[in-house]
Amino acid sequence: MHLQSQMSNFNRLLHPVKLSPLSTNPLVSILITNYNYSSFIAEAVESVLNQTYQKFEILICDDGSSDNSIEVIQKLAKKDKRIHFIAKENGGHASALNTAFLKSYGEIISILDADDRFLENKLALIVEVFSKNENIGLVAHKLKVVCGEQLIGYIPLQSISEGWLIEDVIWGRTIFLPPASGLSIRREVAMRCFPLPTHFRAGADRVLYYRCAAITKIKSIERSLAIYRVHNSNTSLGIDIDKSITIYKTTLEDIRKFVEEQHGIKLPQDHLKSMGELEINSLILYKKLLNKQTDYMENIKRIKSFRLRVVWLILFLLPKKISLAFYRWWQGASHSRLLLYKLKKLFTIKS
Repeated sequence: MHLQSQMSNFNRLLHPVKLSPLSTNPLVSILITNYNYSSFIAEAVESVLNQTYQKFEILICDDGSSDNSIEVIQKLAKKDKRIHFIAKENGGHASALNTAFLKSYGEIISILDADDRFLENKLALIVEVFSKNENIGLVAHKLKVVCGEQLIGYIPLQSISEGWLIEDVIWGRTIFLPPASGLSIRREVAMRCFPLPTHFRAGADRVLYYRCAAITKIKSIERSLAIYRVHNSNTSLGIDIDKSITIYKTTLEDIRKFVEEQHGIKLPQDHLKSMGELEINSLILYKKLLNKQTDYMENIKRIKSFRLRVVWLILFLLPKKISLAFYRWWQGASHSRLLLYKLKKLFTIKS
């Protein structure tokens, strides 16, 4: 209880950065990082060129592709002077985002993965939301998830986290924000968040939005304004759980350092041991579920939520194939989960 009280005092001391008003018709910089997506990059760029809001620049950083991406991107750059191409040796997602950001000039930074695409009114709505909310530094929206042209779900399935989320950040709690193609950031905020640590060769967008949430308020748009494409190159049937735990702990360490640097504070050592406890324990439980390890119950006891303890217990008691199928459904964004989510919202009585 003492630690909770101490952290509550910290929360009262932390405030979002103050932002200046946007200019009329601000320039939007679209950051696209590409690695061996020559078959998708043209469609991504075309989705920007077809926007109803036309004051933008496109910064494409090719991260050492070994396919014909460079040839495709050079042809695209010749079509429109607003397209700027940067080639570099392979260094990973964070490195490519850093390179693209350094070349940008926009008051608003929007990110687009090379295999995704924007819907035509995205930039217009993003600019409108930022213009009407001067204290908002990050705007996030949902993504339609497609395989081919078949709609298979939405990201995130839950309502997008919004507001001043510093308490969630410093406790390492899950923040429900979309991946890269659903994020747009005010330049004043982005300048504090970049450069991103280059050891994040993948998943740098997660580091970016946690950093943003540590210093600014977030506004959500509960509409899909971009398409997230699922294909063989960005999906895997397996998961390296030990690697996932390591990445998550590395992300938490980055959050800690970033919060301390930006707000000029020192988080208590006891608190650092509690950061991301639920998320890390869930990954450990999943690993033990895969192997049906007998010490599984010891990890269940660490979960404070009774409802979550019951879910994990049921998963363990079910046959392995059924429990893993249920877990993937539970953690996913399928049509069935979307339907349940809508029904829950429909029948929830608001107080």
